[in-house]
Amino acid sequence: MRPVRLAGALQPTATQEALLRVVVAPADRLEERWRGLRSLDLDHVERGALAFLPLVYMRLSDAGIDGPLLPRLKGAYRNVWYRNQLQLERLPKVAEAAGPGAIFMRDVALSTGYYADIGLRLIVQFELMSAGGGSTTPSGAVVHAGAPRYLVGRGRSQALFEAFAERSQERTVGVTTVRTLSAGDELLVGCAAGATPTTAPPQWLLDVRQILRSGAIHDPGRVAADAHLLGLASQLRETVAYVSSIDASLEVDDLLTALDARTPTRRDRLAYRLAAAPAGRFGVFPQTLGVYLRTTRADLVVRVAATLPRHLADEWGVGLREVPLMAVRKALKTIRPGPRGPRGHSP
Repeated sequence: MRPVRLAGALQPTATQEALLRVVVAPADRLEERWRGLRSLDLDHVERGALAFLPLVYMRLSDAGIDGPLLPRLKGAYRNVWYRNQLQLERLPKVAEAAGPGAIFMRDVALSTGYYADIGLRLIVQFELMSAGGGSTTPSGAVVHAGAPRYLVGRGRSQALFEAFAERSQERTVGVTTVRTLSAGDELLVGCAAGATPTTAPPQWLLDVRQILRSGAIHDPGRVAADAHLLGLASQLRETVAYVSSIDASLEVDDLLTALDARTPTRRDRLAYRLAAAPAGRFGVFPQTLGVYLRTTRADLVVRVAATLPRHLADEWGVGLREVPLMAVRKALKTIRPGPRGPRGHSP
């Protein structure tokens, strides 16, 4: 298959892509691809590559491939396994605090539902959506009132939550019964939250691969229609095409065909390119603007322009009158940056 690249800062680094190719390697290519990474320095591995290490360890261990790095890879796996066990001990309290009808999504749903082992995908936090109020609960979970604003903005979150709830399913995680999103909806939520340079792109790519590999998306037409409705078709189409170009075993033709049945609007394409832009001369403002354009896609341009200052004030945690000054400060900070880490992000 012809190589596919992701937009802007979403494209993995060479090391990240090489690790992804090891994770998805056919059995007869696994050792060859791993030997191609023999110069990998685990003492200075880039942050975005850490998500791959437990999966690489599992592939090599299952195949009986040994080497000097295997104990270190095993340590990465055990670290994730142990941290996830501590998180899951908190799950009953989180579920009780969230109340009936709450829907768990992202970290805990993915780690326990789409990965073969609890040590393969880190649970960073609990994230839920609920028909009630949204906030950070005393148990430390992020609870959205309705569907998350980063997915649909302010106006339609309750209607989307109800659609998600109708398609959600109950699962038992440890000793706790929780409600989680359908595979297709998890794909859409993850696409909105994960396919931005402010998060480590590799984790999103691994999650997409695991969801697609599960075979749990039974209605690709509905997923594609919702992606277009939410302005996520460009993100989803490009990400699925990229992942399937790396892992040829994935069956994605039906989903890609459904996504290609309609052309995203110019505004949606612009929003995606802005949201995926690397941090540069204008800092993360293009990314913020891209997400804002997508989540206000149903509004008139005049209203979008009028409400942008309030949106920036909320995003930056300042008063409305402080927005121009904050914008200047951010621009000056970007023009005169301090020491920067890999991929242009500050350490």
